[in-house]
Amino acid sequence: MKLLQIDSSARASSVTRRLTAKFAEEWRKNHPDGEVIQ
Repeated sequence: MKLLQIDSSARASSVTRRLTAKFAEEWRKNHPDGEVIQ
């Protein structure tokens, strides 16, 4: 399984970047054989 993570905000400290990073982290825990594509 693959997860495509797209950060579209120009601000490195944006709330959406932190939210998607946390989601990807949890997704990796639940899908250890999965791949996150950034």
